[in-house]
Amino acid sequence: MITSQWHIGPALLGALWWLAASATAHAQSAPSPDSTDGGVRWFQSREPFAPLIADPLETQIRGSVISADLDVDEIEGADPEGLEVLAGRHAEAEVAVGYRQNVVQFQRESPGRPAIALAFEVGVFTRFLLDTPQKDFIGADFRVGLPFQIAYSGWEGRVAILHMSSHFGDDLFSRLGLPNAQVTFDGFQLIAARRLIPPVRLYVGGSFNFHSNPGVEELAAQWGVEWDESAVSRSGHVWPLVAADFRITDETERVAGTALAGATFRISSTRLQLSVRGHFGPSTIGKFRNIDENFIGLGVRIIP
Repeated sequence: MITSQWHIGPALLGALWWLAASATAHAQSAPSPDSTDGGVRWFQSREPFAPLIADPLETQIRGSVISADLDVDEIEGADPEGLEVLAGRHAEAEVAVGYRQNVVQFQRESPGRPAIALAFEVGVFTRFLLDTPQKDFIGADFRVGLPFQIAYSGWEGRVAILHMSSHFGDDLFSRLGLPNAQVTFDGFQLIAARRLIPPVRLYVGGSFNFHSNPGVEELAAQWGVEWDESAVSRSGHVWPLVAADFRITDETERVAGTALAGATFRISSTRLQLSVRGHFGPSTIGKFRNIDENFIGLGVRIIP
């Protein structure tokens, strides 16, 4: 299990080493940061493909307080007494901390030429049970990826190699007495998007896992829609926000949906998104990926 969890590390490090080594070759020809000829740039802030808003496992900085209802009857092998804390509707907290850096921008978008960039990302997605005095740690999902991004004339695309690792929280693991604390998978994700108008983006995609533990999907399809005026507007300080993300896997064969509606506030160079957030279908907690849950609550996302 340890080997399967970490074998993607050398591949990621090797890719980053190649990028760093190629910097020497580009040093003579690369334009200065202030030039406009669209050449190679390193560690730029703007990405051709903005992160998906409603995807619960997208790399972001966000948190929310939710009222959740998990189908505990489907948790096989758990201690019935331990399951009482998850039975019925209860209060939980979501905390996601992620970072994505645009490592190399090969070119900017210009007439006849798309924007192309390669980034590196890491993210941790956690859930906590607020109804217990010790605020039980329910579970955590870890994400590491290399997303290759492209955008041109309202079309956007992203293909990424991803490693995901899903773990039970220690509190819940000991409470339920379950035999397996984690699952992992490595795979590719492809997302294609179209901006109907600059603030509105439709997307569709899928993923293939070339390595996965038993009980983890091999194939998944994903689609969604977003309306985020703040992504393209520099005037004003408050904009409406609506987004929905849907997903189905060969493991569950059921649709999972996450949606939010609210507003985006700009404070200096930072955007703050406040929203009502809801979910139905298979759980967003990786270790409960085969179990249905629904929740609704209030969330906040910070976009530096």
